[in-house]
This record gives sequence, C-alpha cells and structure tokens, in this order.
Amino acid sequence: MITPTYARLTQKSDLTSVCLTVMHVRKLVWIVVEDSDTRTYLVAKLLARCKVSSVHLNVVTPDYYKHDKWKPRGVLQRNAGLSWIRDHHSIDNCSGVVYFGDDDNSYDLRVFEEMKETKGVSVWPVAFSGGVKIEGPLCKDGVIDKWHSGWGSERPFPIDMAGFAIHLCLLMRNPKVLIGRDRQNRLSKPGYLESNLLEQLVDKDLLECRGPPDEAIVWHVKTAEPDIPREHNDPSDPLDIEWEKEYDKKAS
Repeated sequence: MITPTYARLTQKSDLTSVCLTVMHVRKLVWIVVEDSDTRTYLVAKLLARCKVSSVHLNVVTPDYYKHDKWKPRGVLQRNAGLSWIRDHHSIDNCSGVVYFGDDDNSYDLRVFEEMKETKGVSVWPVAFSGGVKIEGPLCKDGVIDKWHSGWGSERPFPIDMAGFAIHLCLLMRNPKVLIGRDRQNRLSKPGYLESNLLEQLVDKDLLECRGPPDEAIVWHVKTAEPDIPREHNDPSDPLDIEWEKEYDKKAS
C-alpha cells in the first residue's frame, strides 16, 4: 500500500489511524512517502512503532505545485512508491496487488480482503468522494451496472484513488506507466489522475467488481484542523520537537 503524506498538525493522528488498521492485514507492506526534503523523525518513529512491514521514502513537491490548488497532490510521492516497487520486483516475481491508500481515509478491513483476489484491476465505490455520498462503480451480480459521480461523468473512470487496486504483474508489464500522465504522455488534467492511470492498464469492460454491493468499505474523510490559536509549534506532536531536530541533523 502506497501512502503519500505531508507535514500538518493532524499528520501523526492520521497516520496512527491507518497504522491501527493495516496492522490487522497479513502480508501487507506499507510504503509511506513524505512530501519533504528529508525523511522526518515523526514519521520514522511512528513506522518503527507500527507493527507492519514498512518502507519510508521522501520526495518533495515543487513550490509551484503547492501554491496552485488545481495542481494534483501526491503525484510525485505515489510515483516514488511505484518506482520502489518496480525496483524490488520483477516480472517473474510479481505476486500481490498495489493499492493507493491516503492517510486521511478510513478503511474497513474487508477492502483488503477483497483486493487480494485482484487479477488485473479491481474496483469499488468510495464514500464522501467527488462531492457525493458515494463515488465510483455500482455493481450488480458482480458486474458494473453504472457509475455514480458528482462531477466529470465524462471521465473514462470516474473513481477515487482509494477505489481500485492493481495486480503487481500488470504494473511490471507496463514499466513506463506512472501517475500524472495520459496515454500521449501529457500532464493529467485536474481530476483525471485515476482515469489516465487506469486507461493505460485496463479496458473498462475488464474491471473486476469487488466489495459488498450495498455499502461502502472505504471513506474519503479529512480530519478537521484543530483550533489551537495559542500554539505555534510545527510538529503534530509538540513533544517531538527537540528529538526531531536531532533526527534531521543525522538524516542530512
């Protein structure tokens, strides 16, 4: 599972919630990629305590992306995770699936059981995404009946990043496919990251429906920023501030 993350007051809380979920998933490797110049002490400490096999990476997003709200978030971080996976596997050693799990989502453990059966690309709806209660495929008898989306219904795959899993062999057979580019290698338009990725890997009629047909098992939620006007420390855990300074010195 590839999880992009960035520094904010709720970062540690959000990552802890994800950790407490994935701790119950057998054979999961959690690839956490920071949007940062260095791997921070806060995230390193959390991963060390989380009883999950993990990989800690970092790549910083250019400033011109950060200051434009329409620029896609987490692209470089997810691609860094994909590069690590490809570097550590081969076409002859590609059992497993790849999932993009953001740190501000909530996950029912059933989603991880469902994706284990993925043969190519499996899909399911995500709650509270795209401005609607549920976005993505609506399945009937194991087949996509229709797609529900609050916007951009013309998208080839109107789905959230948390609404699909890709078999590792499919990614290994397509080594040049990355997030943020379309088939013509043009930059993805806002809201088209998922579609541009999937259209390079699978035909729409070959998507595999997973998950219960009558309920969501992934929620696209965002932790509210805490109201702390009298606090000025940057880390999400103020007690970490001195330790973080020492860790950053060693990392640099």
